[in-house]
Amino acid sequence: MKKISTKVSSQFPALLVTGARQVGKTTLFKYANKNRKNHVTLDNPAIRLLAKEDPALLLKHYTPPVIIESLAVRIAILNLLGFSCMEISGKGLEEKPFSPTMRNISIQKSDLNFVYEKIWRGFFPFLALNQENDWNVFYSSHIQTYIQRDIRDLSQIGNEYEFLKFLNIAATRTGQLLNISDMTKETGISVNTAKKWFSILQATSIIYLLKPWYLNIYKRLVKTPKLYFLNTGLAAYLKNWTSPLTLETGAMSVQFFETFVIGEILKSFIHNGKKSDFYYYRDKDKKEIYLLILNNGRVIPPEIKKTASPTKKDIGSIFKMEKLGLHVESGVMICFVDDYIPLSEKIMAIPITALL
Repeated sequence: MKKISTKVSSQFPALLVTGARQVGKTTLFKYANKNRKNHVTLDNPAIRLLAKEDPALLLKHYTPPVIIESLAVRIAILNLLGFSCMEISGKGLEEKPFSPTMRNISIQKSDLNFVYEKIWRGFFPFLALNQENDWNVFYSSHIQTYIQRDIRDLSQIGNEYEFLKFLNIAATRTGQLLNISDMTKETGISVNTAKKWFSILQATSIIYLLKPWYLNIYKRLVKTPKLYFLNTGLAAYLKNWTSPLTLETGAMSVQFFETFVIGEILKSFIHNGKKSDFYYYRDKDKKEIYLLILNNGRVIPPEIKKTASPTKKDIGSIFKMEKLGLHVESGVMICFVDDYIPLSEKIMAIPITALL
């Protein structure tokens, strides 16, 4: 993200960085162009009110390079999803959009505990860069701040307790098909309220809804989106997984691994300023491919399995895609192997460490 932000900052008169609270937006903004030294935060209610009611007076107080202009002019918009694993490890400038032909120069063995430590800790800079910072205190404070400040800015939440309960239930659904009706039964809220709250979670970069891929003629394909938390650490906190070990051995271990991998692949595109269409495939017989990336006419189907011993049987759904009219040039299975292992002529098992 540093590389692309520096590039677009030199090309556009305005740069907008969006993302969840505390993912590092302000720090990235300052890094992108060191000439933009003056910093005005609209978190201060008095300054925000001044910006709305008397922008001319605001500019007298904060002279250029502080610039406020209409979104009608040229502006670059970057969405920050929190650190990627490569950014945490110092390989951020080397990071490129995910590709089935990607190869890490130095392959590490796939350490289960190491991976789940990352999944459990999450990708907020405060925790990712300092192992000594308190995980529990950070997420407790983060949620309070999120509800009390961000949510109130976006919408009047009538009952904060109900919204927090809704957020907790959403965390139990990461990596699963979105079922709003079931969630409304558990929370006691209306379907319309649930839809409104999901929109808020999307707008604040808490969740990502992965669209289903289907052709109209194939009516047996599932048409419901899948729900993913964009920060696995936050979801782990909400689910009360109090350590990497309890998460890895718990009932949602597979869903969290899937959520983690899809999140890293999303970051590899978004943090490089690249656009691709992301889908998943699933039919009524529960044959599933967790992720389909449609990019420049190519179909990349990364399979995701929490296994160290993949077999050809595990990639059966990829072969089915060709029968549905999608040509797959090459694909991968991301799992806990220690090296690249061919599973077929087109499909390769790759170590999870290729994303780290």
